Amino acid sequence: MQTIEGQALAKLETKPSTAQIEAWVELASKKNEIAQVLTNAELELQQILLKCDVKDYKAIDAALAEYRKKQTEMVEKRKSFTSIIDANIVQPLMAFEKRVDTKTNAKYAELGNISLTLRQIAELEARKLQEFQNEVGRFLGHCTNEFLRIETKYIYDLNAEVDAQYAKYLNAGVKQPLLAEVEAYLRGVKLDAIKKFDFVLLSKEKMQELFATVPQPNYNHILQNKIDMLEQIFINYSSDLANVAATIERRELDAKIAAKEAQEKLIAESSINNLIASATVEQVEVPKIKTELIIEPINSPEWATLIMTQFISNLPTLFKLVRVKSWENLSIGQMAAAIAKHATDTGETYKGIIYKELKK
Repeated sequence: MQTIEGQALAKLETKPSTAQIEAWVELASKKNEIAQVLTNAELELQQILLKCDVKDYKAIDAALAEYRKKQTEMVEKRKSFTSIIDANIVQPLMAFEKRVDTKTNAKYAELGNISLTLRQIAELEARKLQEFQNEVGRFLGHCTNEFLRIETKYIYDLNAEVDAQYAKYLNAGVKQPLLAEVEAYLRGVKLDAIKKFDFVLLSKEKMQELFATVPQPNYNHILQNKIDMLEQIFINYSSDLANVAATIERRELDAKIAAKEAQEKLIAESSINNLIASATVEQVEVPKIKTELIIEPINSPEWATLIMTQFISNLPTLFKLVRVKSWENLSIGQMAAAIAKHATDTGETYKGIIYKELKK
């Protein structure tokens, strides 16, 4: 069975009947007739004003009264024709668009609501996935920075141990330090433990998997390098023994400077690592859901007064948001629409006004 719309389209697509052709011809004839009637009425109205005695107010008032009466009659004559067109042509044709209007079509609204629900579900899932990916990035950054911190501290601790042994030998007046003994102390320096990561979404299995992908420092290589440098470090020991106090003071100052530089470098590299981790986080596509703030009208003098007061108080801000062709026709509803648009765009709401969220 064809729908109403289908039947109407079928009629439009078929060849017009003789009766339809005659109806259109008759309509054209009537249009010509009414056009002539309106032309005559217009001329008659002009003559009433032109022939009026401008020195007699009674004559003027009578002429104006006759003019108003005949102008009303002219409008009614025009309506007698245009109402036929409106009722038999315009309104039937408009019925098509009314049935499919996005504001009133039930199926359109139903599908829109289904889409919104699906997008809201997808948005929730996407945000959860994005939070998971963000935590992955934070964990990788945490591990990278922890290895950097442990490496920096390990180097610092090795240097501190060397300095401590150097100072110990100087203070004891030892003529020939035992580098093998220093090496033993260096091998006893412990690595700092990696700090705990506060996880929420990651499982321990996933963290172990990610942890294995982060490059770790070669601590054995760092230790061996320091051991290999012992002879170079102690090369000036004999001359330093001649001025113990000054030597220790100088070495302590050098150690403080080196420690400060290492800390500054650690901070800078940690920041870079965090940026890199953030930049490499997979970005999840989130469905677009438009949230609009609206103001539902309340048919009361108090509500109208509130809208007008807030509109006038904030006119410089709201001026550009007003949608009106003529300011003399500005309505309370248009004021409310401008206030709602401002709230949607900026998040700023005005006291006393009740807003409602509309998601699309």
